[in-house]
Amino acid sequence: MQIDEKGLIVLASSRVFEIVEVFLAIGLMLKGVAIRYVILIIGIALTFFMVSIFGFFMKLFPLGFSFVWDSLGFSLTLLVAYYSLRRMRLEPPPLPKGCRCAVCSAFIREDHAFAALKSGSIILFFDSEEHMKSFLENFEEYKKLRGLRIERVEWVYSRALGKWLSLEEYQRL
Repeated sequence: MQIDEKGLIVLASSRVFEIVEVFLAIGLMLKGVAIRYVILIIGIALTFFMVSIFGFFMKLFPLGFSFVWDSLGFSLTLLVAYYSLRRMRLEPPPLPKGCRCAVCSAFIREDHAFAALKSGSIILFFDSEEHMKSFLENFEEYKKLRGLRIERVEWVYSRALGKWLSLEEYQRL
């Protein structure tokens, strides 16, 4: 089977799409996105890859169709990634049973206006936004006092706002 120079470029760019999809799935997993979205992205990538490769090598599809098919799969993957990140920012953190405030150790009730901070997979809950602000202002002291192994706060959730914000976005409010 002869493949010209344009064909090699198309074939290589199709494979680049799959590599980016795998790294996107890994990045979303590290970001803390729900595992169902990561599995969906990997499933989309594998499905489109298999159809593209087998269709091309079994001479069912021309090389151009293989590229268009992979582009469609890549677009679908980006759409799922965008939706999962958007959804992650809107969902409130699950409040564990018997959860206590990281500042005053009071029990947090679900019907109260609680707040939360997220660093990696660690979520700290607060019974009020004032306690969360106090924690942020005295971060190093609370970190030592509570024996926390977090380097920095990445996300902030306020029940009053109803969504997750990056720490920078929250501080600008």
